[in-house]
Amino acid sequence: MAVAGNTTPQINFLHGQAPVSGAVIGNWNTGETTIVTIGAAGARYKVQSAVVDISALVGNITLRMYISVNGVNKQIFPAKSGTTFSVPAGDAPGIALINGTYGIANVLTITAQSDNAADNGKAIGYEYFLEAM
Repeated sequence: MAVAGNTTPQINFLHGQAPVSGAVIGNWNTGETTIVTIGAAGARYKVQSAVVDISALVGNITLRMYISVNGVNKQIFPAKSGTTFSVPAGDAPGIALINGTYGIANVLTITAQSDNAADNGKAIGYEYFLEAM
């Protein structure tokens, strides 16, 4: 479909930024540790996806997301306490924490914590995709 005054189909316009990926080594059993921070204070983005890879870990993993609400950092995921993920034998789970549009105007922080000391020193991978608003 063409836009008035524009003969180029709208589908050819890509507005998103390049995906960001990496990995963080942490002492996940020692305490809640940050995997990644997304965005910036006062900067508006649409987070299209945020995925973490816990396949290197062996314990029960609690993933959390935080965002500033009226100047105070608030936990927004999980909605209830006790939500954990485990790595089944022979499987390599990637957990989609955001799968669809989630608008942010502050820093979004993703953290992890394990109940198993064997997870200390192991890497958790991440990937996210942003679109500026």
